[in-house]
Amino acid sequence: MRHLPTLLLLLLATLGFGAGADVVVGLGASGSGSSTAGGDLSGTTDAATVVKINGVPLGTTLATDKNILIANGTSWVSKAVSGDVTLSNLGAVAVTKVNGTALGTTAATAGTYMGGNGTTIASLTFSGDLTTDGTGAVTLTSGATTRTHLGLGTTDTPTFGTLTLGTATGNTLVVSSTGASASTVTSNSISTLGGIGVTGASLFSSTVTVTGAATLNSTLAVSGNSSLNGNTKLKANAFAQVAKTADYTASASTDAVIYYDVTSGNRVLTFPVANGFGSTYAAHYIVIRTDNSGNTLTIAVNGADTLVGTATIAGSTTCTRAEFFSDGANKWYRVQ
Repeated sequence: MRHLPTLLLLLLATLGFGAGADVVVGLGASGSGSSTAGGDLSGTTDAATVVKINGVPLGTTLATDKNILIANGTSWVSKAVSGDVTLSNLGAVAVTKVNGTALGTTAATAGTYMGGNGTTIASLTFSGDLTTDGTGAVTLTSGATTRTHLGLGTTDTPTFGTLTLGTATGNTLVVSSTGASASTVTSNSISTLGGIGVTGASLFSSTVTVTGAATLNSTLAVSGNSSLNGNTKLKANAFAQVAKTADYTASASTDAVIYYDVTSGNRVLTFPVANGFGSTYAAHYIVIRTDNSGNTLTIAVNGADTLVGTATIAGSTTCTRAEFFSDGANKWYRVQ
């Protein structure tokens, strides 16, 4: 028996044998003391080569600069790192791409964000209508350009007043006139379970539904349907009024009280169709004749509609008041 060569002893020590262990093998057929290596080794015991790791073969394992030893499903091979990162021969990993797109200038400047510039992903700064800070807070900038982009006009004061939602008074929608003559809400309906307060003149061109109390401190004109399911308080000129001296067709959207002076001749006031507001809504007009001449003021209805009640309104030394309601179908009723 002969002692193993020094190289093999070092390998065995790495595998857990003590430095002082006396490991011997039998002599080969030539009597030289060398035998065939097994397991993860190849060659003879005095010139062994590692060809496996824990039973898995080693493929191409050249010590190429910056390569790593990685499994390919069959063997362990030497491969270069690729994709969105690079690797130095000191082990440092650097991210150079995001999903295959190269990174440009990526300085972590406060208020910047990562975005594409058409070629690379870089550190960019908000401009135009938005600014941001290092905390991530985004601010809408002021100025005519930003207001124009948002459809708010080019002045600091909105043309049609201000709209405030979620005030401290609860579920209240407040439309206050601070700019031009009226606060106008168009296209969409307003529906609230709380109150609606109008402190300036207001025009709604679509449906207004109020299931709570409605307080009107000035003019409210609704050209669509208006449903008031709670209390309605009218504190000012809440009825739109017109004065006429000639033949006239009442407006279905703006007229409420019509004053008439027929001193200059007989006149005809024509009502719109009775179902103009739908079958669940009644149109309403108050007609006040202000003269005491012998001329006639006659109420005419539209198309196939009929008028239930007297069609003429006589003159008086004071005034004569007549009130009319539609049935939402094809009739108008005179109630006074």
